[in-house]
Amino acid sequence: VLLLSPLAPAAFTAVAADAETARLAWLGVFGLLMAHGVAKSAMFLAAGTVAAGYGTDELSKLRGAVAAMPVPMFAFGIAGVSLAGLPPTFGFLGKWNLLQASLGSGQWWWLLVLMGGGLGTAAYTARVLRLTYSGPDDDVEPPELAPVRRRTQLVPLLLAVVAVGVGLGSGRLLELSLIGVGGAP
Repeated sequence: VLLLSPLAPAAFTAVAADAETARLAWLGVFGLLMAHGVAKSAMFLAAGTVAAGYGTDELSKLRGAVAAMPVPMFAFGIAGVSLAGLPPTFGFLGKWNLLQASLGSGQWWWLLVLMGGGLGTAAYTARVLRLTYSGPDDDVEPPELAPVRRRTQLVPLLLAVVAVGVGLGSGRLLELSLIGVGGAP
């Protein structure tokens, strides 16, 4: 599907400019798929955990969630940073490889797509965190939360840590994705 997608950089298709550009494009797409899967899983699990505690998933009713349920909200924020592609996360590595492949093949406009996606992700992550935060001047009463097991709150945090931690040492991991593609290490 990715090979036929009009959204895939030309460096990823059969008409790649050179082998290095194709390798970077492959690493970028594979890295983004893996990073997106881990980070988005962390975000959905964090949101589900908060929704279970509050009994609702309406953002307007989740005021104070950052203080009431800090672990899943922290996981949500960290995973959002990875999805936005900020360093040193796994999402950054994938976007960086795609950016290099795009520029290497002369397709600079992909920079706009990659940056736009990152800015959009950062904006919606910040919006959720802002709406679930209550500052010291806010008159937000602590809600009556349903009991949520501690380990249920820790799973999204673990995934968020993976989304960042894998980014710190994922170069070798991504190189393994080249096995069978003709560029194995």
